[in-house]
Amino acid sequence: MTTIHCAYDEEIANNLMDYLNKKGEDSTREKDRVFTKNKVRKTTLDKFLDESELDGYSVMLSEPDTFIVAKKTSVEDFGLAQCEICGYVAFDEELFAHRRAHGI
Repeated sequence: MTTIHCAYDEEIANNLMDYLNKKGEDSTREKDRVFTKNKVRKTTLDKFLDESELDGYSVMLSEPDTFIVAKKTSVEDFGLAQCEICGYVAFDEELFAHRRAHGI
């Protein structure tokens, strides 16, 4: 069984369920999640995104049989920044102090 989370987007979940059923998969939907009886490949989900013209969305594997379909956003979209040395993420004020710990 495969579980596919559609990041609180029930419309995408419904369209995905229809797509999988047309491809011969036995799938059901519960709110923003789609469940299939068989294992679904990432390539199948990528193809769904391409055919649905959902630009900016991607498929991420979160567990062996669980995928997440969501729009990727950067930390900058949330007003955050990332340390160039270690990747630590924080607001600019806190990151300034953090960078000083690296000697920058």
